[in-house]
Amino acid sequence: MRNIERTLALLERVAVGPPLTQAQLADDLDLSRSTASDLLRDLQKLGYVSLRERSYSPGVRLLSLLVRSRQATSLSAAVRPTLQALSEAVGETAIFVTSVADAKGLQVMSVDEVQSPHELRYVAQLGRPYDAATTMAGQVMLAFGEDTAGVLKASQRAAIRERGYTLTASDPRGATIIAAPVLDAAGQAVGAITVIGPASRIADPEGMILGPLREAVARLGASPSEKD
Repeated sequence: MRNIERTLALLERVAVGPPLTQAQLADDLDLSRSTASDLLRDLQKLGYVSLRERSYSPGVRLLSLLVRSRQATSLSAAVRPTLQALSEAVGETAIFVTSVADAKGLQVMSVDEVQSPHELRYVAQLGRPYDAATTMAGQVMLAFGEDTAGVLKASQRAAIRERGYTLTASDPRGATIIAAPVLDAAGQAVGAITVIGPASRIADPEGMILGPLREAVARLGASPSEKD
């Protein structure tokens, strides 16, 4: 098997399966331990695989590639109509965000959006990863997820969980941003929806946006019966 074939086989295995150790991947693909080590080291340097707790999972560049290849049809059939309804209800850009585990820590990535109909609007950079702590969506996902690295202070995490959302009234760009988590049956964040628009147009973000936003994340998350 040529190196390119071995490399692609490794990427496919990492992309579709649960995280595996180097030894498990080598055994699965009938590779020598030294060959698996060399290929995984190169893929990790390039950002296509991520090593956490001795196991390999998709890296930022691999996930970004997968996301961009699916933008035409959206990541999920349920996401696009939910974002569409939310954007129409509030008149601003609605964005679906998911998390990306990376060696540097938790990062988040916008994977789908419906833009505001207004001429002045904010547009997401789909497929580009950001440190979770630097974004409203990332902070709300850290608060409702497993923040094993302790990125958020305990008081900050508790405050976000009590509110159920994060908000900045006017960031350096002059934008108001509000984000809420999409929760699974265990109450863990599997994604987030962000609404962003000019602060000059959003005088009362909680009053104008919070209700429709909560309906949107509830539509995508686990139903109450699933959480019981």
